[in-house]
Amino acid sequence: MKTSDPSILAASSLLVELKAAGFTLTAEGSRLRASPADMLTDELRQRIREHRTGLISILAAESAPAVQGTADTTPAASMQPEPRKPPLPPHELAPKRRAITSSDLVRAYQDNPRASKSIAGHLADLQNAHEPYDFDDLKRIVAEEAARIAPTQPRKENER
Repeated sequence: MKTSDPSILAASSLLVELKAAGFTLTAEGSRLRASPADMLTDELRQRIREHRTGLISILAAESAPAVQGTADTTPAASMQPEPRKPPLPPHELAPKRRAITSSDLVRAYQDNPRASKSIAGHLADLQNAHEPYDFDDLKRIVAEEAARIAPTQPRKENER
């Protein structure tokens, strides 16, 4: 494409004028699409029709990839993709924590009626200390309280 071609120069100046006015012109095959289309005047539409082939060739040249052998101003290091970070080993991954539901608390209190006040006290202490606690903590507290109370419970007849 010669830049001294008068039709190309006229199309180029029209393209510059359209871009300065805030229009975007794209070529879709042999069709031109201007946006915002509702802002085009009849005069601009007519000028686009007159210079359609020149505009299409300019837009095609702008969107075409650069020819091999041209000077590349991008450093080679920035063209390479960033290396991926290795995944964390399993021991460094945070375990998923299951939250305590109200049904978990009800079950813990019903299963351990003698220890329910102690269990509630331990959970309240954790909450007041702003310590995160989860279902595993509840299981641990229930087991500790059950073990603490178990020796003091009277033996049943068949255990003797």
